[in-house]
Amino acid sequence: LAKDGGLRDIDISTVLMPDQLLLSFLDITVRKQREVALAQSEARFRGYFNLPLVGIAINSLDKSWLEVNDRVCAMLGYTRTALAEKTWEELTHPDDRAADIAQFDRVQRGEIDSYSLEKRFIRADGRTIPVDLSVACVRAPDGRPEFFVALLQDISARKEAEQALRESEERFRPAFDNANTGMCLVDLQGRLLQVNPRMTAIFGYSQQELLGMSVNDLALPDDESISPAFIR
Repeated sequence: LAKDGGLRDIDISTVLMPDQLLLSFLDITVRKQREVALAQSEARFRGYFNLPLVGIAINSLDKSWLEVNDRVCAMLGYTRTALAEKTWEELTHPDDRAADIAQFDRVQRGEIDSYSLEKRFIRADGRTIPVDLSVACVRAPDGRPEFFVALLQDISARKEAEQALRESEERFRPAFDNANTGMCLVDLQGRLLQVNPRMTAIFGYSQQELLGMSVNDLALPDDESISPAFIR
């Protein structure tokens, strides 16, 4: 306790002498403050690390899993102990390994510090899971890579929606192209986005000519008022 009422963190050393003690007082207040700040920072990081929103992993230079959060374990179907015995290369779908390793090697050579890509992991149960992967390298003061931080976002739902959309379009396309009536898809401004062959036959324009035109371009001025309000 200082005269001004302030508290000081002191490291005390004692030396025994023949008839007295020599006490040495080292002020470590600043060091302790830094330690507290570091502990708070680590606590905040740990809180972010353990959020279930996204998978977070710390990977070594040899591609092993040093630390993972619960989300990574849930996504890949492995316990932390099991993951520690594998590398991310082993769990990557064979068709996606080359692209990931190529970027990883570029980071190792110092050409880039981070990269992002879509890839597939093979889960413990053998199923594949598509992820949006972002990787950043943490370097030592001399520039040498120390470890990698990877963010894994499960995009299974998005991929399933994209596949469903492709299948829907494949079913829709024959009916659209072979319809006996002129059909078109338009945006909210009335511009033609897609037209079928019957549409080109009715108006005498080629498909390329019709694309980019609006519905009102095909109507007489006196008849434009029949177009839906959102198109006008």
